[in-house]
Amino acid sequence: MNLYNLKFLRVIALPILKKFSFDTMIKHHWVPNTKLKLNTFKHKGYWYHGKSREYDTMMIFKDLINENNVVVEVGGHIGYISIFFSHLVGNNGSLVVFEPGSNNLPYINENIEYSPFKNHTIKQVAVGQEVGMATFYEDDLTGQNNSLVRDFDGFKNNSKNSFVEARIQEKTVKVTTLDLEFEDKNVDVIKIDIEGGEWPAILGAEKLIKTQKPILMVEIQADQNNIFQFMKRYSYIGFNVKKNIITQSDELKGNIFWINKTKHGDLIERIGLKAN
Repeated sequence: MNLYNLKFLRVIALPILKKFSFDTMIKHHWVPNTKLKLNTFKHKGYWYHGKSREYDTMMIFKDLINENNVVVEVGGHIGYISIFFSHLVGNNGSLVVFEPGSNNLPYINENIEYSPFKNHTIKQVAVGQEVGMATFYEDDLTGQNNSLVRDFDGFKNNSKNSFVEARIQEKTVKVTTLDLEFEDKNVDVIKIDIEGGEWPAILGAEKLIKTQKPILMVEIQADQNNIFQFMKRYSYIGFNVKKNIITQSDELKGNIFWINKTKHGDLIERIGLKAN
């Protein structure tokens, strides 16, 4: 029985879970002998769904990320995927995580230390198109709806389905760009998951994308046509978590991977991409 699909059970169970929530430790589902600290209500998706949560996405990361790679994670939440990335790149690779959320940082700072590899850096800044300061909207629901976008639609939808009262707090955060951060540094893989702020973050990485041609995974919730045309201009092929190649912008929804045809053309056949 799946609680998430039964509205009447969610209405009853979720407020109770929130009222009696607490922080605890679980085993990381993808990294052996590694722990994850979470809140039983705010981060329920990790323990409730377990390894099945975003399984296809995690398996593609496993196929694309190699030891010794440099991985950049824009939006780290509580560090669940960060730990996985740290594991994949190993001692001779490196991971740089950008996470500005004051609600997430206590968890990710602790969780990343559970990684068996000390190859990571956490930067407590947001990523966008320009360097400066910006208003950051933090949710008290899960921390996964934090956004630089005011009235982010994802928060409205998730709040409606949570059956508990949820609020947004405005914070002021520093904003940087990936072009500035990695002007003279190699990058192999970039993951961007920042709740509607993906297009400005991509624009702020245009030089890096043009010159280094890294693999990208972008959770796309807005600006589909802009992103599609941008990636096409720089000879990228997009595909979804079912490994179907994207042929038009209206197919851009959720987690989309991008590989450069000239740099990573061999991956098309190796990982089994399919034409729609």
